[in-house]
Amino acid sequence: MSKDKTKNGGQSENNDYREEMEELARIFKEELDKAVQDAEDAAQIDDLDTIEVEGYNPKELSLDESKKPAAPRSEDMLCECCGERPRGTKKNPDSVFCEDCEAILEKYPYDWKGVLAIVVVLGIVISAFILFASNVPLFSKMKLGDKALTEKKLYTAMTKYDEAVSCINEEDLSQYYGLFAKRVKAEYMLLDMSTALAECNEYLPESVIKLPTFKETRELTADIDEMYASAYSIQNHLADFAASDYEGIIKRLDSLSGKKIYEKNGQYHDETEEDYTPDGTETVYTYNDGWLNLYKYSAARVAEKDEAELIAHLEKTAENSDYLKRLVLPLLASTCVGAGNYEKAEAFLEEIKLQNSESPDCYMIQSMLYRYRDKDYENGLKICDEGLNMLYSLTNGGEIYDQLGYILLTQASLNLIMQAEALTGSQRTDKLDEAFQAANQAASLSSLAEARDLYIILGLALDNTEPYDTAAEEIEMYGDDAIPFSDDVKNYKDGKITLSEIAMSGRYDLQ
Repeated sequence: MSKDKTKNGGQSENNDYREEMEELARIFKEELDKAVQDAEDAAQIDDLDTIEVEGYNPKELSLDESKKPAAPRSEDMLCECCGERPRGTKKNPDSVFCEDCEAILEKYPYDWKGVLAIVVVLGIVISAFILFASNVPLFSKMKLGDKALTEKKLYTAMTKYDEAVSCINEEDLSQYYGLFAKRVKAEYMLLDMSTALAECNEYLPESVIKLPTFKETRELTADIDEMYASAYSIQNHLADFAASDYEGIIKRLDSLSGKKIYEKNGQYHDETEEDYTPDGTETVYTYNDGWLNLYKYSAARVAEKDEAELIAHLEKTAENSDYLKRLVLPLLASTCVGAGNYEKAEAFLEEIKLQNSESPDCYMIQSMLYRYRDKDYENGLKICDEGLNMLYSLTNGGEIYDQLGYILLTQASLNLIMQAEALTGSQRTDKLDEAFQAANQAASLSSLAEARDLYIILGLALDNTEPYDTAAEEIEMYGDDAIPFSDDVKNYKDGKITLSEIAMSGRYDLQ
């Protein structure tokens, strides 16, 4: 009984177990087939973003860091400092340094590359500062010179350019060509054309002068070359003429106008020479009409022509040469004063100021206007003092005073003579003594015979014969090479002319 039960019961339990296993196999098979089908479908999809599953967004899928597959190492995943160990630290997984290097950098936080870069930058800055500091005086002087030149303060400009040049301590002058060009211009405007040309030849190579930026210098030097050629050739033509042959001189000068001058190897020839044929290798110039008219003025003055003729020659000189215009404007103004044409003289005075506001000629002409036109000798003296003080106030004023002070000292002496003429006794003597002292200073600064003679005449007026005796000994010693006394000295000594006549003659104004 029990045996049957057990047998029947065991068969029942085995059947149940088998059925359960078969059900599980069926389910597993179904799930496996589904998984295979899903994998095949996924392989056919190019863009995973197109998969749409409810409640599932593949963009938000983030694998557990611990389950991510290891990526191959590359240089940008290694420590930026040592380049051997992987980047990242426990404190900062995103660090570009490894644990060891970051520990070192925390202890020594300076990157040697950064330190080196700072040192290099500081070196460059210091070098630039030293270079700038060394060039500041030069640059400053040059700019002051430029400003003065613009304001037509020519002596100040010249002095500042000289000071700038003195700051140069290099053998290579190529970076200073602009400075030398400006100094040459100032020298040219101050009528020092020989120095201007010499500086061009010494400091400005021909290849530089040909550059567009040096056009003004090129034109300036060409003008100087033409004037040199003209002056040399004119003197050759006039060498055989007597100084008194005014008509012959004027005729010869007129014949040269427009004629060509040929220069080759320092030799000059012109179109008037029948036995000279140019070969095309010469430098060709044309006679400068300004020079021709200036020589006419000189001949007219020797011939003692009237002021109208003198003024005509000077005006034509100014019209034909900008360079010579600066030279003749004071002659024009003073000649007009002597001729009583005061309005024209004032116009020329304004032109002189526009050419060079620091010119002592400005003060000379104004002093002459006070003396001739206004009979105001006190203001004539004051304007001379102003001019002398102006010269002294200039940088390097002592040197400029030594060169040009005699012009105003002579004017002061002439005004003092006119003041003395209205006085008697000791007052007259005192004024004449002042005039004598001024004339003495003028004579010591000037090589002109007029300055010497005025000093001698005033000495005679004070019964001081020493200046006359000294000059007479020198004239006798040098003979024909000496400059003889003027007629004024002889006539005053003989009592044939007065001091006031001498002072107002105009012969001592044209210095």
